Amino acid sequence: MTWAAVICLVLELCTIWIAILLLADQAGLASNEVVPYMVNTHLYTGLKGLLGIGIIALAMSTADSTINSTAVIIANDVLPPLKLQKEGSLKAAKNATLFLGIFAVLLALRIPGLLDLILFSACFYAPIVVVPMLLAVFGFQTSRRVVLLGMGAGAAAVSFFLFVLHWDEVICMPPSLLANLIVMLGAHHLLQEKGGWGHNELRNKEEERLFR
Repeated sequence: MTWAAVICLVLELCTIWIAILLLADQAGLASNEVVPYMVNTHLYTGLKGLLGIGIIALAMSTADSTINSTAVIIANDVLPPLKLQKEGSLKAAKNATLFLGIFAVLLALRIPGLLDLILFSACFYAPIVVVPMLLAVFGFQTSRRVVLLGMGAGAAAVSFFLFVLHWDEVICMPPSLLANLIVMLGAHHLLQEKGGWGHNELRNKEEERLFR
């Protein structure tokens, strides 16, 4: 996690620096004009083709890995606690992959801009996934139903802010993250689930080994 955080930080800083250079070079570009301007102005023949191939490969790799991992999560972590799985996990994962693939195609056709699509997906991803993941990293343990309640609260909150109040995607994220956090911690204590802070078995065993 530490190495991944450092590498991601370096990549993010490089991306931000490119955006700053483009802003200094040509201010006032619309969001859908940034990449075409960069390609047409600063790239030469040959490199433009390699960039296009790289973008398509990146999109395909990210899409299929995300669909596969999401299908596995649905088959193993979402359906069993809800008592909705009436078949084997492999078949459930296949059906989830088919449904997610069709939904992804419809979503890509509905949102034409790549930046808009990334912001829309991040708007749902962050409030649903980030809070349980960070709590797990910091040693907080709870039950599946508490995690699902928190994820459901994050999804409901971002849907309300985005589709009912028509807030911007970036503005929707902080209150939706907070809703996920409040529901997870509140449900954990109200339902009196086992675990809580400092109950990470792997961390406790590692600390015990270090202090011997």
